[in-house]
Amino acid sequence: MSLATTLQLLSRTALALALSVLLTACGSNQLEGPRDSELPIREQVGGATVEPSPESVPTAASAGNGGVATPTASVFIPPPTTLENGLAGLLRLIPMPSDGGYWNSVYLNDYKRMRVAHGIQAPEKDATGADLEEYLSRVFEETGASGPWLSGYHPQATGRDDKEFLRFDIGNVDGSIWAEDLPRTYEVLTGRFDPDAAGRLLAACAVCPEPEIQEHGGIEFYSWGEGLELYLERRLQPPAFDAQGRGGGIAVLDSLVLRTVEPEGMRHLIDTHLDNRDSLADNPDLALAAGALEGLGVYSGLLFGDVAELGMASPEESRGLDEYILLGTGVGHDEDGFYTALVFVYENEDVAERNAGVFENNLAKGFSIYSNKPWAELFPHSEVWNEDRTLIAKLRTESPVNRLIYLSMVVNRDSLIVWDQ
Repeated sequence: MSLATTLQLLSRTALALALSVLLTACGSNQLEGPRDSELPIREQVGGATVEPSPESVPTAASAGNGGVATPTASVFIPPPTTLENGLAGLLRLIPMPSDGGYWNSVYLNDYKRMRVAHGIQAPEKDATGADLEEYLSRVFEETGASGPWLSGYHPQATGRDDKEFLRFDIGNVDGSIWAEDLPRTYEVLTGRFDPDAAGRLLAACAVCPEPEIQEHGGIEFYSWGEGLELYLERRLQPPAFDAQGRGGGIAVLDSLVLRTVEPEGMRHLIDTHLDNRDSLADNPDLALAAGALEGLGVYSGLLFGDVAELGMASPEESRGLDEYILLGTGVGHDEDGFYTALVFVYENEDVAERNAGVFENNLAKGFSIYSNKPWAELFPHSEVWNEDRTLIAKLRTESPVNRLIYLSMVVNRDSLIVWDQ
């Protein structure tokens, strides 16, 4: 994928978090995805061997909406205790890519922390549409937080009321993670959900296209469409179709909701949930970055894996950062206001320490390429330090307008994060 295409796609995704621009996951209509055999498989789950089924197969043929069965789990699945660990715990829900690299981008949201940080009350259990709209309006206006399609925090999904179809809404959602390597997208929500009620409501939905029920690893899920096809006539149609008309798969469990835009991705998500496949938490670089963001109190973050796109040829007299392995960015809020977090993961402690001085110099003397303002003006108060293999910066901004600068720096390849080629 070319740099221009990558940045254009990432820009659309990032700016959607600012409310007025839409997330996009458009790409090719077809995807040659990794085969199950290409991905790392774990032998044991809680001491017992669990063999992932090689294919997802339909388990219930429906003759009309009244015949839609409720997906169930035929194996005992303990609640994911790691979810109590905030952003870092969310990494356990997404599988590692099969090529040994990183996802282009991984977005993390801790909505419980966001609400506490901004003093926003979660919607009541039986909140009306007007109440939910008021809640979302405050969230977008005060925090800029967003989320994947099915979370309810996606700007383009604000008119949806999935409680009518899947028995949950944003009041049930505590966290989200979604990984993108377009056109592939994996989404997972954490919170409190009701699979049985979701099945009953979906069966009674007169406007919902009939799903096929498929199974993998003892877990059944709803599926609309065979892959990444775009059904433009079904754009925004409940309960599954997104802004590009993609249906995909949805699994509603007690504490998780899984969504992908193609069935193979659902198999990968289920295998990861059952601990049959390596997750993002098994990668030490990703775990290090997410743990640092968590420790900084970030409630919305981005882990960016395509750091090669952030390299820039600099003049001889310039001294930019050395190339790093991974970049983590995020936003938090405390009694002193908004702050931006940056976490650069390097190969070893010596390289990380060497780059601390470079970063501080760029912060003190450099300009934002995008806004043409000095970084010292955008971030008048800052803390920079090294920890393990990381270079960490906590940058205080006095303007709420800058709360999404943690994303725009990546989108615009701004000078504070680019490295010298």
